Amino acid sequence: SLFLQSKNDYEIVKNNYDNLTANSSFSEIDNTASNMNNFLNLIKQTLDQTNILLDNTITCGGFTATNLSTLKTSINTNLTSINTAISALQANEQAIINTKLADTSSYDNTQSAYDAAKSNLEIAEQALILAKSQGKTQIDMAEKQLETTQINLKSANNRSKLQISAAQGQLNSIQAQLNNTTIISPISGTLNQIFIDSGEMAIAGKPIASIVISVA
Repeated sequence: SLFLQSKNDYEIVKNNYDNLTANSSFSEIDNTASNMNNFLNLIKQTLDQTNILLDNTITCGGFTATNLSTLKTSINTNLTSINTAISALQANEQAIINTKLADTSSYDNTQSAYDAAKSNLEIAEQALILAKSQGKTQIDMAEKQLETTQINLKSANNRSKLQISAAQGQLNSIQAQLNNTTIISPISGTLNQIFIDSGEMAIAGKPIASIVISVA
C-alpha cells in the first residue's frame, strides 16, 4: 500500500539524512536528495489520492460535513507544505549542482595553474642544466687555452734561451776572430816596417814588423 511504501521511504531518507556530515561527498548528498525528492512526491501522491477519496466521501452522523472540511483543510495544508519542501529541495539540488560546477571549475583552474607552474619549473631546470653545461664547457675551454698558452710560453722561453745562447756563441766566435786579427806589440815604439800583407796568416817565429824603440 501507499502507506507502507511511504513508511519504508521515510526510514530510508531518515537513515541517509542522519548519516550526512560536513565531510559527506557530493554523491552521498545527491543520493540523499534524490531519496528525499522521491519520498516527498510519494507523500504528495498519497495526499492527492486522499483528497480524491474525501471528495467522494458521504457525510453521516458520525462523520459530519464539518469533520470532512477540517480533514480536507489539513490535507491541503500538508500538500502546501509538501510542495514548498519539494521546491526547496529542487533549489538545494540546483545549489549543489552549481557548487559542483564551481568546484570543478576551481579544480580545473588549479590544475591548469599547477600544470603551468610545473612546465615553467621544467623549463627553468633545463635552462639551469644548459647554463651549467655551457659554463663547464667555457671553463674547460679556458683551462685548455691557459694550458696551451703556458706550454707556448715555456716553448718560446726555451727558444729564446737557445737563440740567446747561439747569439752569445756567435758573439764569442766573432770576438775571438776579432782578437786574432789584432796584433799588439809587447814593446812601445814607432812602427818602422811591415813584413806581412793584410789578410795573410801570421806564422809563429816569423817577423811581421819592425819597431823603432823610442828613447826618452
